[in-house]
Amino acid sequence: MADRDLAFLRKFCLSLPETDETAAFGHPNWRVARKTFAVYEEYEGHLCLVFKATLDDQAVLVTDARYFRAPYTGRFGWTSLIIDDGLPKALAKRHIMASYELVAPKRCRVAISEAAPTKKRAKA
Repeated sequence: MADRDLAFLRKFCLSLPETDETAAFGHPNWRVARKTFAVYEEYEGHLCLVFKATLDDQAVLVTDARYFRAPYTGRFGWTSLIIDDGLPKALAKRHIMASYELVAPKRCRVAISEAAPTKKRAKA
C-alpha cells in the first residue's frame, strides 16, 4: 500500500506548476520554487504525509489523533498526518493544495486558479 500512496503523491505533487521532487533527510520532498510543500516520511514507526498549514489550522488539526505537530518545524505550521492505514486521497489533496498555496510564488498560484474549471450554473 505504501508504494501506491507514494506513487499517488508523486503524480499529484508533480502535476502542480513548477514543482520538483528531491530527497532530504532520506525522504521524498516536493518543492515549488525551491520551497518544500509536502514530505512523505516515516516517523516513530508511522508513515506520514507532512505539509505546511497555518498555525490556526494546525491547532484545529492536531485535536484529531491522526495529526501531530511535525518535529522541529511544527512551530512554523508543519503538520504530520499519519497514513499507516492508507492515504486518504481527497484529504491529502486538500492539505497538499493548501500547503502549496502557502509557499508557492504568486505566479504559480495564479496558474492554478486560471487552470481551475469554472462551474456552470444549472439552468432553471
